[in-house]
Amino acid sequence: MKKSFILIIVLLLGVLWIAYSTTNVKLLDESSFSTQTEDSLDAARQVTYLNELEKDVVLEMNMARTDPAAYAEQYIKPHWSIPAARECYYQMIKTKPMGILQPCKGISQAAKVHAEDCRKHNFFKHEGSDNSSFTDRMERFGTYQGQAAENMSAGYDNNNSRNIVVQLLIDDGVPSRGHRNTILNFDLFVVGVACGMHPEYQFMCVMDYATEFIEEP
Repeated sequence: MKKSFILIIVLLLGVLWIAYSTTNVKLLDESSFSTQTEDSLDAARQVTYLNELEKDVVLEMNMARTDPAAYAEQYIKPHWSIPAARECYYQMIKTKPMGILQPCKGISQAAKVHAEDCRKHNFFKHEGSDNSSFTDRMERFGTYQGQAAENMSAGYDNNNSRNIVVQLLIDDGVPSRGHRNTILNFDLFVVGVACGMHPEYQFMCVMDYATEFIEEP
């Protein structure tokens, strides 16, 4: 199992944010994003296992995925003074649209387990307090197929879906741009999200992804 653990500390929008990304292989007018209807972009709105912020995070990622050029123009370009934002902008305007992320209950449960673990034990990394990896946690609720990945974000102004996604896309301080590449990965189709409080960083969000996920019956 191949993992990469990446910690970045970036000063974005005037606040301190922290984000992690790792991978494994086994709200403006949404009408601007013309490749999908608003209803299809907002794929998580009707599920009962996510809160409104978590649903907004799914929507925001889908806006970036289905029309990368429009998203870059509207939400990345305003951060032009940051070199990583300029790089992100040029990458996204050349990126072809891709399919939306569909919400997944099992993966969301795995993300929620980790978010609660981080809150309870006051840490912020992919490895759980029980030494579990993100794929270990996913497989408690089913079986992933193809690729799997995890993004984590935390900070004092992170209780906002656009802040979360823009920060991860710009990915300042991370040479591999692992967060950006995860969100813009053509081979990831399902996602789980868990956002909540953190004793040190006040707020955090865990996003787990997979190509496919078969939930336990």
